[in-house]
Amino acid sequence: MAPDSQTHVEAVLISEPHARIRSGLEVSLTQHGYQVATDDGSDPLEAIEAQVPDVAVLSCDLLPDGFRICEQVVEDGIAAAIIMSSHEPTKEMVIKAARAGAKGFVVTPTSGPKLRQKVESVYSQTPQASSRAKFPIIRFGARNLSDAQKVDIIMRDVSEIRVMPQAVAKILQVTNQGDVGAHDIAAAAGSDPTIAAMVLKRANSAYYGGNGQISDLRAAVVRLGSRECRDQVVGMATSDLFPKIEKSFGFNRVWHWVHSLSCGLLAEHLSRRPGFVNWQDAFAAGLLHDIGKLILDDFLTSAYGRVVRTAHTTGITMLAAEKKVLERDHALVGSQVLERWRFPEAICQAIADHHDSQHAVPTNHANLAGAIFLADQMAKAMLVGSGGDFIVHDIPQAVWDRYGCRIVNFEALCGQLEEQLREYCSFLRINDKEAEDALDHNRDSGTAVLFDHDKDNTFLLTLFLVNQGFEVKTVSEPDAFSTLKDAPQLVVFRPADFGEANTVLKRIESFKDGPCPTVCVLEDSGRGYEEEFRAGREWLRVLTKPLDCFELLCKARELLPDVLKAKVLARAKPLRSEPRC
Repeated sequence: MAPDSQTHVEAVLISEPHARIRSGLEVSLTQHGYQVATDDGSDPLEAIEAQVPDVAVLSCDLLPDGFRICEQVVEDGIAAAIIMSSHEPTKEMVIKAARAGAKGFVVTPTSGPKLRQKVESVYSQTPQASSRAKFPIIRFGARNLSDAQKVDIIMRDVSEIRVMPQAVAKILQVTNQGDVGAHDIAAAAGSDPTIAAMVLKRANSAYYGGNGQISDLRAAVVRLGSRECRDQVVGMATSDLFPKIEKSFGFNRVWHWVHSLSCGLLAEHLSRRPGFVNWQDAFAAGLLHDIGKLILDDFLTSAYGRVVRTAHTTGITMLAAEKKVLERDHALVGSQVLERWRFPEAICQAIADHHDSQHAVPTNHANLAGAIFLADQMAKAMLVGSGGDFIVHDIPQAVWDRYGCRIVNFEALCGQLEEQLREYCSFLRINDKEAEDALDHNRDSGTAVLFDHDKDNTFLLTLFLVNQGFEVKTVSEPDAFSTLKDAPQLVVFRPADFGEANTVLKRIESFKDGPCPTVCVLEDSGRGYEEEFRAGREWLRVLTKPLDCFELLCKARELLPDVLKAKVLARAKPLRSEPRC
């Protein structure tokens, strides 16, 4: 049921208490092909919010005050355009309608052609009209479909609604064939002036050393490499298929892309090791791992708003909230749509499986889905961008070892990722200010001591602390606190039980200069006892698992307001000219 991509109105809601007038308007609009919903005026705000129409026709006779209802709809932005109507209009009504924010006025009853002309005229004045031309959506009409059924329709039809440029489709086709030359990719890229210009710009950027300006497209492809060129092109093209303006509050589109970029870069870093299969696909798979969220947010906005609210208000992951609200999830949606866009099978499968920790944990070898799973956890721990939540999972060190992470220079990793993100944001048309807002870290915050009862599970907490500017010292036993010469600026610890927690707190209280700021992360069993646990300890904050790294940062900032200042970033640093890690 793929609708056409014209900018004309598709959905109209009529809120009219007079049945005869309501029926006449409905018949007139339905005959012209509009999807029409009607409301008798008993609860027009609820009806408009449920339908999210392009145009709402509101009667001046709505109770308690049709003009105030119009103001509310305009203020909330839940309908693109408002027309007010009356069968006995006065000059005062027309003026009130204009002041309430309506874009037009009709006298009822009215002829079908006149009504249609008014509807199209007011809609053409809205930003949604121009956006529809570039970002067409799916209308489900008045059919009684569940959200899960709507998601199934979206997965089936979205590739027809948001079409990959022909040049991108050709590049995907030739790179999928395996043995492909620079000439083939250059020929495909050259068929689209925008894509050709992007490839040349990227090849001539400081990121690639600035070794002389290139004007030949084939030479640019050679400098980039075939897979690198593919990644750049599909990343830009996919980003352009979705507006970057926020739809569901709490799911920021720019932050989404910065998070996705970081996952791509980190996944590639994890996959560059001997014996790793499909490592060339790691960046693209990481970049597109959450594309399903954009698709759901774009085509099922009202329901996805409920997903975002559920995740934020109940403290569960976006994945869990999606399954709860939609009975589907973004990993399934993303993989299905990418498959229809003819992306490589390895990328589609990795995206389908990237939330399944079983692909990383029990196997004896590293794989693409596991690399994306771990990269996603790392990006959340570093608070780089946002995919909607910052909840991380416990991952044994043995799993990190399979991906070459036993010995890591965390500070160098964080610095290198930031540099690469600043460079890569430009090709997704994310400006410096937006990129800085999406990054959240600090420098020179002092020393932090980290204690975890699971000694092999400190990787993500260490990464979090380093990216917040701390020099991290890890201790393995509660008694080790007694050996510290100086109290640290911050202690973060995860005890095995309340007994071990109390032991650690007594050690901290015994510091010669008094206790230092401390954050304790309790197991689920500690939920509900946070206030009791920190009673009389103003220097202590308590969290319970699952660990939310943003909440951890907020607690630390409460304790260290002058040290952990939000978004302390270097401005416009020159970028090093070195290849991707």
